[in-house]
Amino acid sequence: MGAMRATPLHRRVLLVGSLAFTTALSAQSVIFWAQNGNDRVLRADGNGANVTDLTPTLTNPWGVAYDGTHVYFSEDNAGKLWRMDPDGNNRTEIASGLSMPRDVAVSSTNLYWVNISGGVFRSNLDGTGVTTLTTVGGSPFLQGVDVTDNFLYWTNATAHTIQRSNLDGTGVVTLASAGGNIPYGIDATATFLYWVNLTGRQVQRANLDGTGVTTLIDSIDLVGAPSGLFVTDTAIYFTQQYHGVYRANLDGSGLTQLVTGSSDYRFIDGQVLAVPEPSTYALLAGGLALGLAAWRRRAGA
Repeated sequence: MGAMRATPLHRRVLLVGSLAFTTALSAQSVIFWAQNGNDRVLRADGNGANVTDLTPTLTNPWGVAYDGTHVYFSEDNAGKLWRMDPDGNNRTEIASGLSMPRDVAVSSTNLYWVNISGGVFRSNLDGTGVTTLTTVGGSPFLQGVDVTDNFLYWTNATAHTIQRSNLDGTGVVTLASAGGNIPYGIDATATFLYWVNLTGRQVQRANLDGTGVTTLIDSIDLVGAPSGLFVTDTAIYFTQQYHGVYRANLDGSGLTQLVTGSSDYRFIDGQVLAVPEPSTYALLAGGLALGLAAWRRRAGA
């Protein structure tokens, strides 16, 4: 995972007569992920339809971040970072000579990434100004990273922990333990931290301070090792190595496979916007009809 996104569900309040109701604004829902198996970055609709290869053959694509305008991704063995349009056009190498970059995260002004030597890095969105923010001791393999307005979060696979720092890399603290498992993808929302454990095969959640660790999905429900994830207002989207892309409700229920495949699925990001269910559309239409009727009666009085 990797994007610091605005709230995925944008709403408009409509006033009709004395009635007020909300309706979801239309916008594209899309997911992106890296596959080591065929060395590509792919995209699909938010429901898993229309899977499309976006890149030529890469050298171990790993991390993916989407900011609504560009897709950023890393090539682990090649030591490169790339940026492209959501349709794969205008693909540009923005940084090279890096040491095995793993996941990437993007804010409105900067790109962040971690590597397996314990480094946490930042650059401008065009890849210039590469800066080492901090180096975590103990020869850790850092894997997943996410950024919010105030903090950087990452997973430490060697120490089996979830860690955090300020945006400048200072104030490194350990928030939670993955219980001996290898934590991988991570996403921080306004209220919770979510991550997946590659070993142990779990999707877990904690408060933003690391307390209250809860297992939402356990190995009994998973057929592969989960690696990447991102979270919206309504759902968790994650990959399982050699099995595909999955979605679940925020409490872990309703596990659904969106994309099938046998490649090595890695990190994932995207923008999936909620839309009203058919029954909601009917309710909104009914409210609109009632409001218009009331307006006509007042106009004719």
